[in-house]
Amino acid sequence: MAFSPEAKRLAVCAGWIGPREPGELTIWDLEQRRELFVLRQFQPIRSVVFSRDGKQLLVGDFGGLTRLFDPATGSVLTTLPKRAGIINSAVFTPDEKAIIFGCFDGTVTLWDIATQRTSYVFLVPGERIIKVAVSPNGEYLGAVTQTGKGHLWNLPRRLKLRSFEASKGAAGRPLPSAEAILFTPDGKSFATAGYAALRLWDTGTGKKLREFPFASYGMNALFTRDGKQLLCADGEGQVSIWNVGSGEKIAGWEAHAERCSGLALSQDERQLATAGWDYTIKVWDLEKRMLTGTLTRKKP
Repeated sequence: MAFSPEAKRLAVCAGWIGPREPGELTIWDLEQRRELFVLRQFQPIRSVVFSRDGKQLLVGDFGGLTRLFDPATGSVLTTLPKRAGIINSAVFTPDEKAIIFGCFDGTVTLWDIATQRTSYVFLVPGERIIKVAVSPNGEYLGAVTQTGKGHLWNLPRRLKLRSFEASKGAAGRPLPSAEAILFTPDGKSFATAGYAALRLWDTGTGKKLREFPFASYGMNALFTRDGKQLLCADGEGQVSIWNVGSGEKIAGWEAHAERCSGLALSQDERQLATAGWDYTIKVWDLEKRMLTGTLTRKKP
């Protein structure tokens, strides 16, 4: 899920909670609490992000497609090269000159917007890419996978720097999947979240700086814009806030009755949005940690 730059709209993607459940992309008017646009398709949709000016919406789906939509009309602006596997994550580079998307076929693709061509493909053989992230200065590219591994590259040099254990797994889980990777605003460190693991890493050295005391399944995470707080949504429907410097848990509350997989923060950081497997989207006053609105997704 993602807020538009002015925080008047919220884009939410969904699908595959149940077997063969179709995919869905909904753009909500947050002031009127109504749906502005709904796209439903056979393939689940797993990734959505607004461009900085709010005029483009980047979407990736289980059908191997990455597309740019016009959020005002819902029309498709551009369709990127189709991959053979699931697209689980797609992001703009910080300068928005390129798009990076990760796929279940073990590839991370760099696609140039101006030339409409693939610039480079990073290979992670045998891995299913769950999430990709780019540091704010555009220097580093990170990815985490279904086997709990993390990978880091120097993006301008196309150079693999290291691999590391992002998620250690949990009892009864067939795979120790890592679900999130995200850089601090200064790019000097990054966090990973997954089964029974919420970790902070030094970008330059690869050293693990901190292991947050976390026993659940981290499904999504984000930093506040000053990099001092880390928010994590988990498989028990909880949202937790951590002090990055001390590792202390600042707050936590039950956001959803089932897994909480969606997490988005408005640019002014006044609003936090969460989405759960209970088919609800909730908007919170972050400072007061108070629920201000609930949007209900219709079951297909």
